[in-house]
Amino acid sequence: KEAESYISTDPSKPVKIYRNNSNREALTLPKLFDKTVKSFPQHSALKYKKDEQWVSINYEELKVKVEKIAKSFIKLGLEEHGCVAVLAFNSVEWFISQYAAIHAG
Repeated sequence: KEAESYISTDPSKPVKIYRNNSNREALTLPKLFDKTVKSFPQHSALKYKKDEQWVSINYEELKVKVEKIAKSFIKLGLEEHGCVAVLAFNSVEWFISQYAAIHAG
């Protein structure tokens, strides 16, 4: 049966698959992140609670932290298309580690 739509909530119905056949370069998460940092360096990227106070990290600060951890992952042996397991509670460090792993691997 031919798919008629790109979306469906019915698991028995097929869906169309979008394939970008243009010559444009793919937009990756690191590229999108860099574009956001350049456009909004001083805007708040993250907020988290520390000692009952809200702390804010802007995009420029977040980029520095992500790059530092990404370099650490690479130094520890993370290869391209490798994987990282972060075992932690929800925290700002977990979020930064996630972005760093994507940037590094």
